[in-house]
Amino acid sequence: MAKDFGKNRNQATVVTVSNAPRVLRNAIGGKDRADFLRFTLPVSSSFQANLSKLKANADLALLNSAGQVIGQSKRKGKRNEAITLPLQAGSYFLRITPGNAQDQTKYRLRLLAVPTVPAVPTNTAPLLATNSPLSLPKGTTAIFNGTQLKATDLEQNPSQLTYTVTRLPESGLLQLSGTRLAVGNTFTQTDIDTGRLSYSGLGRNQRLTNNNEFDTAPQVSGLNAVWSGVGGSDRGVDEEIFFFNGTTVTQLTTNGTLDLEPQISGNNVVWFGAGGSDGGVDEEIFFFNGTTVTQLTTNNTGEFYPQVSGNNIVWLGIGGSDGGTDTELFFFNGTTVTQLTSNSNDDGFPEISGSNITWSSVGGSDGGTDTELFFFNGTTVTQLTTNNTPDINSRISGNNVVWYGRGGSDGGADNEIFFFNGSTVTQLTTNNTDDIDPQISGNNVVWAGRGGSDGGVDTEIFFFNGAIVTQLTTNNTFDSRPEISGTNIAWFGAGGSDGGTDTEIFFFNGSTVSQLTSNMFDDFPVQISGSNLIWRSFFSSGNPEIFLSNMATNDSFGFTLADGAGGVTNGMFNLNLV
Repeated sequence: MAKDFGKNRNQATVVTVSNAPRVLRNAIGGKDRADFLRFTLPVSSSFQANLSKLKANADLALLNSAGQVIGQSKRKGKRNEAITLPLQAGSYFLRITPGNAQDQTKYRLRLLAVPTVPAVPTNTAPLLATNSPLSLPKGTTAIFNGTQLKATDLEQNPSQLTYTVTRLPESGLLQLSGTRLAVGNTFTQTDIDTGRLSYSGLGRNQRLTNNNEFDTAPQVSGLNAVWSGVGGSDRGVDEEIFFFNGTTVTQLTTNGTLDLEPQISGNNVVWFGAGGSDGGVDEEIFFFNGTTVTQLTTNNTGEFYPQVSGNNIVWLGIGGSDGGTDTELFFFNGTTVTQLTSNSNDDGFPEISGSNITWSSVGGSDGGTDTELFFFNGTTVTQLTTNNTPDINSRISGNNVVWYGRGGSDGGADNEIFFFNGSTVTQLTTNNTDDIDPQISGNNVVWAGRGGSDGGVDTEIFFFNGAIVTQLTTNNTFDSRPEISGTNIAWFGAGGSDGGTDTEIFFFNGSTVSQLTSNMFDDFPVQISGSNLIWRSFFSSGNPEIFLSNMATNDSFGFTLADGAGGVTNGMFNLNLV
């Protein structure tokens, strides 16, 4: 017989109860009026106690740490007793007693405690119950509410449902309480329900300047634009730099020296200006990062023709490390300036896309006097052309480069278009007329060429979509200086629907050509970013003004919707611009 168990809670025999069954044997009755056992559960468990092999009546009770009965089995006679209960972690007592004073019996006690895994609260992802396109006239503002964009969730309330912007609209501003949102910014369903989220679209033929000064060299990137103009807030006769952020025009420079040829990429702007912090008469390079203007060069030689892509900038500078009088290329990667070329030849007209750069230079590996083209992929410089004819006006998009050069496979004296896809050069045109002014966006190329299908002497616009060449214009007037963004193309041409002799702006949206301007004033040149066009117009006063126009018929923004408890839904909201 096992040692007798304790007779009360203070004397209770300590036993271990686990998920391995534990069997104990003992006896009760006579002078032994109660057996007490004490056990501790480290975690919540499903507890079982079975009292069997009885020769007389006995009862079983389960007590908590305070001695209160929380479970018991009191069946009559010699029938087995059992207790099954879910128990939290903690200490407990078992009590075995005779059914009646005269009852005496041996017993078998089987104990088991199986830990239970707490039920993980279920969480459902938020549901986009409503995602209906919003229609608005161009150049107007629309306020969102739950009838256009509504998310619901079984567990979370609207203030806990958070939208994170993953892609911005291209033809308008997404704003929260009047503040422009950027990728990564957030708003909630409550913000939508209470009218704090809005979209303000760019207008058609929106006039950005209204003065009697000379505004020129407009450039556009997304909703942002930049140009140079005479005068400004100091009313000087020099040119200053002006920046439009989609809503407001800001003058970036205020000085008595010329600031010229601004270029833009996103919020970043670069230009060259005379003087600078050293007070010299030479030109220096200046960089605006959306907040602050920084002077990138400080020397006594000229720097000019800057180009920008993201935080990367390239420009031309006289001299460089070899102290020569020729122009060299300089590259700023957002942190450090590096001199890319060091030779005795003039390097000219760099273009940049990411960290890839192309430019022209006299000579090259064949030592000729004609201009050759070079390509820098962020690490290595490669000479793209080696011949004895001029190759000029190179443009770059990613690893792709396009340019025009004399001769080509037919050996003619006219200019042809050439395309480099990152590994191979292809001649896109083969004819006996001049093809000039190529521009590139991805695999898409546009240029102006004489003649075309009508055999005229005027220039027409041609489009290469990576596979075939399409002639976009067929008329007897000059169409010039095409620009491209994706499959959207803009150019200026004489005449138009009003038959005038002035130049008008034309737009190709990938399928259809439309005339954007129709007036008696010269509109040129034009630049394009997505569906946004910018140009200068010699409007009434004789001095050019800057105009911006959005040609899109729809817009959208992307988002992720999260409930803060692991549930995430991706979405896109569409807008119709009418």
